[in-house]
Amino acid sequence: MFNYIGLEENFIYDLVNSEDVFSNSTFGNVNYKKVFELTMEQRIFPTVYCLLRENVDSEAFVVFEKEKQRIRLKNAIVKHQIKAIVTCFYEHNIKFAISKGIAHANEIYRDPFLRDMNDIDIVISSDDYIKGCEMLESIGYAITETANDKIAFFEANRSQCTFVKGGCLSVELKDRIQYVWQNHLEQWFDRVEYKDIGGVSVPVFSTEDMFINILVNSNKNMSTPYGIDNDYRIRDLLELYLFIFKNHSIFTKEFVNMLTQDGYAHSLSCMMDYCEEFFTRDKYEKIPQALRQARTTDYGKDHVRWKTPIVRRLFDTEQRIQEHHLFRFGNYFGDDSRATFISNGDTIDVGLTDYAKDNNINISFKLQVIDDKVRLSFSLNNLPKESVYYIRVRIADPSTIDEKAYRTNIINLSGSTFTYMSENDEITYSKEKSELTVACHKDKILFGDKASFFMSFLMNEIHSENKSSQCIGFIGESIRLKKIILNN
Repeated sequence: MFNYIGLEENFIYDLVNSEDVFSNSTFGNVNYKKVFELTMEQRIFPTVYCLLRENVDSEAFVVFEKEKQRIRLKNAIVKHQIKAIVTCFYEHNIKFAISKGIAHANEIYRDPFLRDMNDIDIVISSDDYIKGCEMLESIGYAITETANDKIAFFEANRSQCTFVKGGCLSVELKDRIQYVWQNHLEQWFDRVEYKDIGGVSVPVFSTEDMFINILVNSNKNMSTPYGIDNDYRIRDLLELYLFIFKNHSIFTKEFVNMLTQDGYAHSLSCMMDYCEEFFTRDKYEKIPQALRQARTTDYGKDHVRWKTPIVRRLFDTEQRIQEHHLFRFGNYFGDDSRATFISNGDTIDVGLTDYAKDNNINISFKLQVIDDKVRLSFSLNNLPKESVYYIRVRIADPSTIDEKAYRTNIINLSGSTFTYMSENDEITYSKEKSELTVACHKDKILFGDKASFFMSFLMNEIHSENKSSQCIGFIGESIRLKKIILNN
């Protein structure tokens, strides 16, 4: 028992670790409603449902049965949705594979349709990306952002373009996977396998490639700022473990050596560290020895420096996010001198990539508070006229990051002067002055007694000749966030 988490949290932890929780008198007063809430929060319903259904009385189990029916109905729609997309892509000879979600669930769960899915991930060959976007639109899907030039928009968002359709899950279409080399991904398409998923023959990556996909995605969720804020869940650890356990035979010394030689040593080392920290010793040692011994000692162990153990971090979101930001953002919460102070009317420079600096591009940012409005003005100097530009601005509360956040839609600067008004903001672009202004109510942008906020400014340049994209501007470093405090 861990004394820093509650009874139900300990129950979930022991259950996932295959402990005999039902003969343990400590858990005699477990609140199964709370267990259900934790199960949903940690996204581990398939495992918990199967372990509890024969051991919990029917009255306490009602909420689990209702959730089972909800997920089954939802995933029945997913099955028909996948069939329509797969059929369309087959007819137009598009090279693709269903990634994560139902593909992973089909590989590791007895009943894959007990896994709740938030979207459908489809990885598509770069050569077919634009065609794939157009085909999704032809069967009733629409991109979530308003874009005058859809082709340029697709090009600018090749790593992830989101499509929606009434009554269906959103579809994430991408031609790359984070942390996977592009030439490796092209080879993955040559090794796709066709699996029957709910009566539909679906192309999925080979078992070895699917493991890499799960590995890098789990590491992203457990180790990156966005993942720690949003996707840091037991499911990532558990699904990685279940996949390894089911496909034990592929983890030969030769395959593990290939993983490290091909650049996955960091992800592998991180996830083995997390697994060793989370799972009991007996359970952890069931992971093939080749994987356990593949960890390197010379990678950046950011997570190792955290003070709280992983079990507490998984169940205590506020603790995890606060400690992460204290470490990641240079202890801004304890030392405001590390943040950027800006007075009403002040101007500061926006961080730029080397590409922007080499082309003498300059971007500055000015903040003005007028009555109840905050005006964020961006002066864009020396932008090549032959290119198209897309900008996104994001403001977040430093203490929560995503619970309170303002973000613009993708702003296309390829046209002339314009003003766009919504219920949240007024966006104005003056082509003559090369100035973009976002005006919003201060309650949506300024947080806390010191009126502090994290701001993310992302700008992509699309070359009209070859349609390639290049990120040219951001605030902050690789994390692309900077804490800004408005002086009174």
